[in-house]
Amino acid sequence: MKYNLIKISRCRYEEGFTLIEILVNINISFILISLLISVYLFTSRLTTTSIKEIENKTETIMFVSTLYTCLEKANAYSIIINDNSSILIIDENNIIAFSENKISNSELADLENFDSYELTLTKNDGSKISIVNGVPDTGISLSKDIELNCNELRNIGLMIEHKGKKYTMQFCIPPFLKNNFKNITE
Repeated sequence: MKYNLIKISRCRYEEGFTLIEILVNINISFILISLLISVYLFTSRLTTTSIKEIENKTETIMFVSTLYTCLEKANAYSIIINDNSSILIIDENNIIAFSENKISNSELADLENFDSYELTLTKNDGSKISIVNGVPDTGISLSKDIELNCNELRNIGLMIEHKGKKYTMQFCIPPFLKNNFKNITE
């Protein structure tokens, strides 16, 4: 009998985990793994949206700066305005079409991911023509297309709004260069 008591007391002091301890550890591990997965998914989404936003901003900035460079190097340009789009022709080969939600170009990549844009043309007499999202302002009657050449303009402005930020370009034609331009539309 003494032998049985020793055997029972020996089992009582053996090292090991109870079922409750194992269940508690499994639950804590599950909570930690869930937390890690949530943090990973959140940072993954944040990184993806940040990268897309940076790409869109870079695309907009590159488009505006390249357009300015094209205008600066142009020998001639012309603008045709109608009721639903406007076309800027640079050097007879480079054509930029401004429509409602897209700016297409024969040399640059099309620009589509923006909130709005405004193309402002300042004529030599100081009058302005504004084209907002492809539609000319209400002060213009378009019974026929309006054609303007570089000798009739003194400034071309472009403002592109993308997610609350505005990107602008102002191209001023120096007076002494106007006579060197030719009219493409003739």
